Amino acid sequence: MEAEQEIQARIAEVEAEQHRLRIRSVEVHGLDAEERARLKALEVELDQLWDQIRRFRAGASDAEELRPAREVEGYLQ
Repeated sequence: MEAEQEIQARIAEVEAEQHRLRIRSVEVHGLDAEERARLKALEVELDQLWDQIRRFRAGASDAEELRPAREVEGYLQ
């Protein structure tokens, strides 16, 4: 259970940083290249973390590790 709580805490951190960047993009009429790259990286990390939570809850043996971005980003919704 502790691992899932740690993942959920990281999800909350990532979502908070995403929110700050999105607010900043509105307030200053856009983000610079570094901020846009950071926002994209956060989106990928969030997808990885949610995938990890789903695998953890399913009892997958590999749930302790994040899957590579290329694998997680290729999922169909």
